[in-house]
Amino acid sequence: MEKRRIRTIPCLMIGLVLLSTGCHKEDRDARVPVKGSMASFYDLKGFFSKEIKRLDRLQPEGTKTVRFDGASETIDMKGKPADYSKELASFVSSDINKLSWREKYRIDTVSIANGMREIRYTALDEHLKTREIRLLFKENSLKEVRIKNRLKSIIAESTQELSYITGSGYAIEGVQGSRIGRSRAFSVSVALKEKGGNG
Repeated sequence: MEKRRIRTIPCLMIGLVLLSTGCHKEDRDARVPVKGSMASFYDLKGFFSKEIKRLDRLQPEGTKTVRFDGASETIDMKGKPADYSKELASFVSSDINKLSWREKYRIDTVSIANGMREIRYTALDEHLKTREIRLLFKENSLKEVRIKNRLKSIIAESTQELSYITGSGYAIEGVQGSRIGRSRAFSVSVALKEKGGNG
């Protein structure tokens, strides 16, 4: 399939979705809430803050594929230092661990095969941007994050689906909608290769 180099993607679009991976060490700060309790949400912002520092230090190699409005480009990240505070901005901004939101999300905990456990936060308030967060743990170590966001205004409505897989990379897919023009689809997928394997 023919690929044409992307030259017209808005700077805002690039800043919205850039690069990430997962933490290999056990996440000892994970706060897993008791079922039915609203006392503690998982500190997603804290998790990604640690990842930003770790990835800024490692600068792992990898590839990033960006698609926007029918155009696509694949970039080799080798030798191209990334600013992970920008790369992971969409994930950080999806944190819901705020006191005023404790009763605005439903918490469900589900046990999965192979010792996996999923914690799911579902928005109860229609006006909240982050509609759903799904966290997959194994032995209290966060392995995967899945997020659904929705942004609505008088003139536009946009959706995002974010996924972050520990040790592999991440993907963001979305649609930028407008009430006065056509919608535009975009996606960013990143595959990382960290030096030192699982160390």
